[in-house]
Amino acid sequence: MISENIHRIPHNCALKLQAVYGKLKTAEKKAADFILQNPDAIFGLSIVEFAERAGCSEATIVRLSKRIGYEGYPELPRSPPCSTTTTFAPTIHRWR
Repeated sequence: MISENIHRIPHNCALKLQAVYGKLKTAEKKAADFILQNPDAIFGLSIVEFAERAGCSEATIVRLSKRIGYEGYPELPRSPPCSTTTTFAPTIHRWR
């Protein structure tokens, strides 16, 4: 799994990808790897283009999208990315 680009992936998507990555089938890992290696690319790709570039089927893209909590592929590129400061940095609240 590529983590250097993870801050550019929608927060919810990144967390779920990390949680399920080890359980993904080979084709689903290809799609997940494509997202992790090219996080900005998914925002401009149709599902057909995504599948071609990731080396998997359109059905695999839909299955992966559902597995990480989306209703289907169209929701995935619509997820807003988080800033690098909020993605994995813990928030510390001081109570007074």
